[in-house]
Amino acid sequence: MPIFGYAAIASAASLCQQIRWSVCHGIGCNICPKRPLITASRYIETGKATLQIKNVLKEAYIKDKGAADGYDQYYNSLVKKQDVRPPLLEAGKLDVKSIDFTLKDTDGKPVTLSSYKGWPVVLYFFSMDFNTPQRKAFNTAFNKIVAGHAGRNTVFLGIDRTSVSETDEANGMQLRIEKVNNFLAQNNLNFKVLLDVFHRDPSSTARSYYAVADTYSSGDVCQFYVIDKTGIVRYKSFPYSPMPVDQFDRELTAALKLVE
Repeated sequence: MPIFGYAAIASAASLCQQIRWSVCHGIGCNICPKRPLITASRYIETGKATLQIKNVLKEAYIKDKGAADGYDQYYNSLVKKQDVRPPLLEAGKLDVKSIDFTLKDTDGKPVTLSSYKGWPVVLYFFSMDFNTPQRKAFNTAFNKIVAGHAGRNTVFLGIDRTSVSETDEANGMQLRIEKVNNFLAQNNLNFKVLLDVFHRDPSSTARSYYAVADTYSSGDVCQFYVIDKTGIVRYKSFPYSPMPVDQFDRELTAALKLVE
């Protein structure tokens, strides 16, 4: 048996099953040769490594490469990936400066958050990929509130997290624009929508993410942030999957009173 022995394989397999990455193509079946290396690498990248995971990573690397040459460089490259994403707003933390961004609207034109400085802004994260009856009701409620605040100089921005299978950036964006516009028309939604940028990791869907949703640590669709005229976040709602739509309505209406 090579350096990466039976005990190490069993340890790595157990570790993988505990981690349960949905994108690891060996979960629940016989051990695939690269599974321990892939799984442990992802934990290093996300800053969640323990001593056990680091040991598994090194053993898996030696088995995959046949030697330890280049391991330090490989490990350091994983550590550097921890700093790729922008700093997150702490979940539930208020009175912090909003993080600026630029996204395309449904006409393909760029829109920058900071261009609305001087106006209250509501960011509403949604996706038609999760258009359950309850979330459809949230979209309708949000649309009604937007219409009711016409003329009050408050900016309402829907941040769309719709996915498309097209990996080519230009074609993918065009397909998303068409898909979102059709969705808005079919559901009689009139609020302004910006298309969040999807960062696709071809090696791992677990490491793929939407830029603005990730930056604002938005954990679910139908979640909103309220930003005041000076660009300070004054309110962040909780995810709404288990909550009634009337609570969503009341909470957003109350939050708007903080900034208008």
